[in-house]
Amino acid sequence: MKDTSVRSRSATDRGVSVRRVDAGNTEVQRARILDAAVHCLELKGIAKTSINDICREAGMRPGHLYYYFPSKDAVFAAVLLRDREYILDLIGHMFDGPDIPGQIIDVHIKANDLRQSFGLSPITRIELTTYLSRVDHLDDLLQGGTIERVPTRAMTLATQAAIADGRLPGKTDVVAFVDAIILVWQGLSYSRITPDLDPVRLGQSARQLLEAQLVAWAEPGIGNG
Repeated sequence: MKDTSVRSRSATDRGVSVRRVDAGNTEVQRARILDAAVHCLELKGIAKTSINDICREAGMRPGHLYYYFPSKDAVFAAVLLRDREYILDLIGHMFDGPDIPGQIIDVHIKANDLRQSFGLSPITRIELTTYLSRVDHLDDLLQGGTIERVPTRAMTLATQAAIADGRLPGKTDVVAFVDAIILVWQGLSYSRITPDLDPVRLGQSARQLLEAQLVAWAEPGIGNG
């Protein structure tokens, strides 16, 4: 009988090697798919972008794409959340310096710069957020909360921590302050797609409003304490 033991071991070794390459390549392949999806979304819009479009742009078969993402909506969700860890880190340090209103605005600017480095325009991001808010199984896709709930929780925790160690006034209304930050960020986002709004001027107005509110909470006898 012919001895195949050496050949069998070689085949096994090759199989292990291939699997290791695939595992190490996962993030690269996911990024390739997300880059392709962003290109298609910017070119065609959400309604006209199909899995086949994304696959053609990425240079892969649908079966290959489904190895990394279970559906088109999962790809879209990943596009929107591509910057989530970076944003959460920015939020966690948002109150570390002396210019808190400026730092709040700076978080939005840095987030927008990162998204644009991925090719994701403000209007496409807003459209994606609106589209995904209507997806029934969104929580399963996002693994940890809805699009807006995750950063809102992070802002709440950061605000509470800043109050506890004296970086924010003790009488700061946590819910009202987080709501104000969200309104500022949403206003800045829409100013980037609305010709009549100037993002710089809006940022200056937002700074004045935030400063006035923080001063009010710092004044004796004012606030919720």
